[in-house]
Amino acid sequence: GFPIFDNVNLTWLTKFPVPLLGEDYTCCPLSMLIIGLCTVVLITGAKESTRFNTAMTILNMTILAFVFASGVGSGTVHSDNLQPFFPHGTAGMARGAGLVFFAYLGFDMV
Repeated sequence: GFPIFDNVNLTWLTKFPVPLLGEDYTCCPLSMLIIGLCTVVLITGAKESTRFNTAMTILNMTILAFVFASGVGSGTVHSDNLQPFFPHGTAGMARGAGLVFFAYLGFDMV
């Protein structure tokens, strides 16, 4: 783990006991904080929500690029595993994308 968190108990962020609701009942203050933050951003307006959404997308893409670059830079990615990249060509890729699209949304939504 991380040496900073060796002597710190952070389980209260994900499992906070609520004895009034039951002996084994717990809540997650971290998720409540995240939901509250998203609610505040949505209440402030469409322009701010768009900015927040753009910032989160940029953050996600940056993390994904970092993970990809770390994998390639570490030498654990072997080019032999990438051959053939499109074994059924672009038509097979398009069929797969269509299958995933309909599987995700369902035929009744489209």
